[in-house]
Amino acid sequence: MKKLLSRAGVLLASVLGAFAVMPAAPAQAADAVTPFVLTYGNSKLEGKLEWNQRSVTFSGYQTVASGSGCRRAEFRASNGMVFDWGYVSQRCVAGKWPFQGTLTVDKPGGPSYVDIMWYGAATQDAEWNSIGQLYCTRTGCSY
Repeated sequence: MKKLLSRAGVLLASVLGAFAVMPAAPAQAADAVTPFVLTYGNSKLEGKLEWNQRSVTFSGYQTVASGSGCRRAEFRASNGMVFDWGYVSQRCVAGKWPFQGTLTVDKPGGPSYVDIMWYGAATQDAEWNSIGQLYCTRTGCSY
């Protein structure tokens, strides 16, 4: 009996020892990266979509040209049944404005596409009009 307990202790120590030295899992790398660019006059919306198993991260810059009015963007991710929306703050002052957000489609495979809608208005309180749109997948974007 003493020999059996000794072997069990050695086995347990070797199993636990293996767990103690296991390295931490690395951060999840994007499955694919899709760049995008929309331009309207001298204004530009440019960035990338980083696709993961249950989400997509959008990031980039919105460049608002002097005298061009206001700009804002909307991102919508879906797998055809589940949707998530994200927005880029409206900007009415000339400059290059960074943005970033994550959209989650918590189903196996995650989002299959992202619609990017870009809007413009003459002033902050004016009616917003579509100035550009893209349909993006893991392999690229199209108009």
